[in-house]
Amino acid sequence: MKRSTGKCFYFFTFLRLMLTNDPITPYAPWFYTWVEHGQLAAFAWPQTKGNLTYMWNDGIRHIITLSPEKIPDLTDTEFERTYIPIPECHAPTIEDIFKFISTIQFCKKRGLPVGVHCRMGLGRTGVMVAVYLMYFHGMEPIQALRNLRYLRPGSVDSEVQEKCVLEYRPNAKISNDNRIQKITKEGNHLLSLLRGDNRTGVLGPPRKWDIAGISEC
Repeated sequence: MKRSTGKCFYFFTFLRLMLTNDPITPYAPWFYTWVEHGQLAAFAWPQTKGNLTYMWNDGIRHIITLSPEKIPDLTDTEFERTYIPIPECHAPTIEDIFKFISTIQFCKKRGLPVGVHCRMGLGRTGVMVAVYLMYFHGMEPIQALRNLRYLRPGSVDSEVQEKCVLEYRPNAKISNDNRIQKITKEGNHLLSLLRGDNRTGVLGPPRKWDIAGISEC
């Protein structure tokens, strides 16, 4: 008879949460797993101080909260947080995804392990984990979903969320193309130089750029 390891995992995790009455005792939030050890972990909403203590002891330093309906209380903790509110059962917008990626990049540069969560750690969190696998590990959408669901059964549990993962690459490309077109229409001088435009053309002579601000003439 085939064993259902996923159902057993859910049952024992649920039982553990039901039996834990002490909010101070360190224990993992529901569905807590490392996607890439020391880089990104995923989990459900951290409900207790004990959850937060466990995460800190396990190395998490930056928390990305996706659930506007369930926001952990980080008072008196040293966690950093990024807030990307996404309604429950909805998919993130491409701007939400860009914010997630930029946060991960920022934390990687500083050596800060990141934890991402929504209410249950399945839908919204699953989409972002799939994006992580595609963006940082070069996986195709189907491959990312298969790896995600092997590691975290039940992830990406709505049709709109699955569609978001499958269409992430083309949507990201379109959004980036639109940004480039907008910059071009605004007559960005630095972009014109990168394109090889005439340095004394309609945009005027070269200007001295402040690399830090990209604004100083």
